[in-house]
Amino acid sequence: MNIFENYNKAKQKFGENIAQQAIDSKIPNQFVFAACKFNVENGTPFNDLYNLFSQWTTYVAPKNKNINIDILDYDTFWTTIQEYKKQYEQEGKVYDDGTVSISHISSFEQMKKLPIKNLWCIRREKRWNEYQDNGSVFYLIINNNYADDSNCRYVMVEMYPNGDVGYWSTDNELIDEQGSTKRLPPLAEYQQTLGNALQKIQELHKQVMNNKQNINCNLNMNKKLIRLTESDLHKIVKESVNRILREGRGQLGGLVNTATEKFNEFYMAHKDACISHINAVKESGEFNDLENRLAWDFARATRYQDWMPRDEQGYPVGNDAQKSTLFKQALRNSAIEY
Repeated sequence: MNIFENYNKAKQKFGENIAQQAIDSKIPNQFVFAACKFNVENGTPFNDLYNLFSQWTTYVAPKNKNINIDILDYDTFWTTIQEYKKQYEQEGKVYDDGTVSISHISSFEQMKKLPIKNLWCIRREKRWNEYQDNGSVFYLIINNNYADDSNCRYVMVEMYPNGDVGYWSTDNELIDEQGSTKRLPPLAEYQQTLGNALQKIQELHKQVMNNKQNINCNLNMNKKLIRLTESDLHKIVKESVNRILREGRGQLGGLVNTATEKFNEFYMAHKDACISHINAVKESGEFNDLENRLAWDFARATRYQDWMPRDEQGYPVGNDAQKSTLFKQALRNSAIEY
């Protein structure tokens, strides 16, 4: 098919404005006509359709390339994705009570098949390998207490090497204790829907930490024994205390000025785009904690992973709550108006 044929077909049937909206929403050319059709006839937003076509490409297309998507109605399109998606839900399963199931995600090939948006960094093989090398362990929760189109039906659990556990929605948003976005419940509320599966997650986490502890013990046993004098011990203790104090200052207070400078530099270089983004976030009304959302948006825009110091596992120092405090303080100190 000619590269413009699908666009021209959509333009003739649904009008230039609708066809152009599909193009602007990054809908792949082969899906432009179907996207316009589903948008006009069913009212499905193009952003949602972008995600659905990504799932179609992941689950349906590799196993059935002969389906003519242009002649499908939206319900058939949706049902087909769900049916093919279920074929991938059995891999690595470690728990299933009929309502909630948990699967261990042990390979990048398995990760690529999951129903999460392609923008998530671990859908890129380099980042996946980095997380694996740093010791993160991933599990997928399928929670049938939520509808298929809910961001909470499929949730990725990341068990970090420092002992923390993160629950991430299909939109790559952290399910936090405060419920910072209206689209996601607070963590405690979400965990209540897991029932006995929550206990299984806690057991899996305990296994991860025990395995790490055993590895560290084995490494320490392999090291040569060193005889230390009392003076040596005093020096080691003093240096350890000083290091802890330095890290404590560096995790938050020492980084506020750096974060503020980074925010200001980005804002001044992209002022129009930043103002447009701030207005769009405010107008959406989706976020209970607007300041927290914008603080994280600017932190990601400035690539905070590059300018924040890292811990021994290679992660930016501090947990999510500490980072939120840092980023919000930088936002308040900056020239950004919100």
